[in-house]
This record gives sequence, C-alpha cells and structure tokens, in this order.
Amino acid sequence: MTISDRIQYLRKTKGISQEELADRLGVSRQAVSKWESEQSVPDPEKIVALSEYFEVTTDYLLKGIEPPAAASASDYAGIWAAVLQTGSVFFAVVGLLCAFASWYDKQDGASIAGGLIIQAVGVALFFIAGKISKRRPAYLLCWLNLVLFSFIPLNLLCGLLAGLCYLSFIPPSPYPIDFLQSLFFFLLYGTFCILSLLFLKRRACK
Repeated sequence: MTISDRIQYLRKTKGISQEELADRLGVSRQAVSKWESEQSVPDPEKIVALSEYFEVTTDYLLKGIEPPAAASASDYAGIWAAVLQTGSVFFAVVGLLCAFASWYDKQDGASIAGGLIIQAVGVALFFIAGKISKRRPAYLLCWLNLVLFSFIPLNLLCGLLAGLCYLSFIPPSPYPIDFLQSLFFFLLYGTFCILSLLFLKRRACK
C-alpha cells in the first residue's frame, strides 16, 4: 500500500467523506482527492494532522510500519457500537412483531403505540452507538434500521390517504388492512426502500 492507499483506507474505515476529512484538516476537498489519487503528497504538517486525527503513527502513514497491536479505547468503543447497532435492529424487528400480534388480537391504538415505543428504544440505541464510535455505520445497517423503523409510520400515512379517497375513516393499523391502503403502501414503501438504499450507498462511497 502507498501513502495514498493508506489515507483512503483510514478515511473509509472512519466512515467519513473526502469533504469531511478536508474540513477536519483545513484543506480543500480537491487536496484530499489528489492525496488519494497519488497526484500529490501531504506536507509534513498535514501528515502529523492526519496521524493525530486517525490515531495512527506518522511511520504508518509514510512507510506502512504499524506499531505493536494493543487494544485501545477506540477498539472497545467500536465493539460496543457494533453491539448497540445490532441491538437496534433487534428492537426494530421486535417492535414490529409486537405491534402486529397485539393489534391482530386487540385492534386498538395502544398496540401500535407499544410497538413504536419498542422501536424508539432501537432508534436511541442506534444514535448512542454513533456517539460512542464516532464512525459512520455501514450503509446497509443504516438502511435496514431505516426501513424497519419507517414501516408503521408509512403504513399509517397510507391508511390516512386511503381514508381520504374513500371519504371515510380507516382504523389505524401497523400493517395494511384495506386494498387501497395496501396499494398506496406498496408504492410508497417500495419507492422509499429503493431511494433510501441508493442514497445511503452513494453517501457511503464519497
């Protein structure tokens, strides 16, 4: 690996874009792009700034020489972040299943509220994980949480739209219970899933 490869590797590992790295170092995005494409090399001052920001040695940046492996606080933070992010998906799924099962049995608003509260715990865990690791999570994990957390709210919106079309009230439910609501939900949720995946993937590649 060259110094350009190492800079790009460290940036992507940290989950930031070229523009974000440039802001941290006080340089232009074009400068970072040139570093990573081997068109130029950072000056000594920026090498030091890069090593401090990525928490690596200047020897690693310049020569690829890594210090003896040792568990650091950032390593533990990454482990805890991964656990919390996995937990957020778990709560998102459990919230959905609880809302489905409870509403099927009782068909009341409390069933939906209970599921949303469980999912809210998952949302909190996801953001706590981001604060702990200070790294951008994998885009697929972000997407999975997003589509799970948005299922019930988008379905409620589709139920409202279907009710307006019928000029009648459709009871709130965690999943589609009417043909028109199902049609709206299929179109809206499907579009949302595709667009959000493309957006997150594009953002992760920057």
